[in-house]
Amino acid sequence: MPDRTILPHLFEKSAVYEPTWQNLALNYWGMLDLHAAVDLTATLLLQKRKDIFK
Repeated sequence: MPDRTILPHLFEKSAVYEPTWQNLALNYWGMLDLHAAVDLTATLLLQKRKDIFK
């Protein structure tokens, strides 16, 4: 890295950070929905394990 050729590539703009409705829907609401589904599944499985009546 003495010639510093890799540094400009680290700071290039990405399309992920553009303020569009598609990015908001995918990056925010999509990830929120994914986390909610994973947490709900884990909760339901753990609660099912706790049940003593079958």
